Amino acid sequence: MKAKDTLNKLSININKNLKFSTLKDIFFKGFKPVLRIKVLPTVLINLFMLLKTTAVSKFYWGRGGLYKKALHGIVLLITGIVVFSGLSSRLFGLNNSNIIQAYNPTIGNVDLLEQGGGLQTIIPADPNVTFSVKQYTASNGDTLQSVADKYRVTKDTIKWANPDKFGTYTAYTSEKINPGDQLSIPEISGVLYNVKSDDTLDTIISKTAGDKFQVVEINGLEAPDYSLKGRSKLLIPNGSIKAPNAPPSSIPVAVYVRRTVTAGDISTGGLGSLNGIAFSNPLSDPDCRGYGWSRGFGYQANGFFHDGVDLPKGGGCPVRAACTGNVEIAGWQNGGQGFNIRINCGNGIQTSYYHSNGDMAVKVGDHVNKGQFIMEMGCSGNCTGTHLHFGLRLNGQFIDPSPYVPY
Repeated sequence: MKAKDTLNKLSININKNLKFSTLKDIFFKGFKPVLRIKVLPTVLINLFMLLKTTAVSKFYWGRGGLYKKALHGIVLLITGIVVFSGLSSRLFGLNNSNIIQAYNPTIGNVDLLEQGGGLQTIIPADPNVTFSVKQYTASNGDTLQSVADKYRVTKDTIKWANPDKFGTYTAYTSEKINPGDQLSIPEISGVLYNVKSDDTLDTIISKTAGDKFQVVEINGLEAPDYSLKGRSKLLIPNGSIKAPNAPPSSIPVAVYVRRTVTAGDISTGGLGSLNGIAFSNPLSDPDCRGYGWSRGFGYQANGFFHDGVDLPKGGGCPVRAACTGNVEIAGWQNGGQGFNIRINCGNGIQTSYYHSNGDMAVKVGDHVNKGQFIMEMGCSGNCTGTHLHFGLRLNGQFIDPSPYVPY
């Protein structure tokens, strides 16, 4: 009743002050006082009080009806706004400046990923989406930087993916590429790692400074064991491996006495042993299948004495210790050997492994077992192609390894 009384009183006050007879009177007698702010404050205040009183009355006394409907209506409205905004962002697109699209040629557009970084941090949305490696043939005018810019990867990414071309200190630092060179280029920056038979996910991550989550996702590895079975390569996003070591400037160059050893100088125990020392094939790793033989022990046509055998493999492969013993040399050595390892097998026997790409798994003083991985094949030092130069010495003198080492 108070609301009705207020409205009636407001109407009486307006009628007393405003008497209209013509349109002219309506304008001058109606709007003019309003414009002079004589009636407007009273009208607005009374209207506000009327609306407030009515609203409070309806919502409080009618909370079983209007109140409940209004509350439900507000909730539904908010829900509708949220749902519509989410659908519209999917249907009509998002801000392309922050989107990286994961793409696979076999299944098409799999999803849109909102990423904060650049292409280097992309992780496929689907575990079945694996990375790709492009093959590029260098042409005149190409530089390592221009090729890296073309594919939006770092120079080191290309170096790590092509150890046969950048595995030596000189090649790594000069960054020279020649027309016709075939380069493998991963789709994102990181390490394209050649999986070895004794590798695990943890050992690879340790070697390459990778992030386990990213490695698992981009390579589609399956929990819980993250098996590497059937994997020949892994891509380590944003990973890194050490560059080949610079040749030491002060290391003494060993001087070897080379001669051909006759059967009377040694006691043989049949193929695979010498002086009681058993040997295994240094290229017995499954990844070395298909290696060849290019040069043997002895004097060559040009008069050069070759103190071992050359076993080439395109792209390189893991090299394993041919005997059990202690590591005497592991690193760069002048004289053409490049990065190399020498193992003292005991009983006057030493085995040598030349031309590593610099990826060495042992150091001086280590004890190694026959068949243990020790280094990666490469082309460092004096070399005309990726291969292992394998040497065998008896009492400090090189001998032909062919009758004793089953390579």
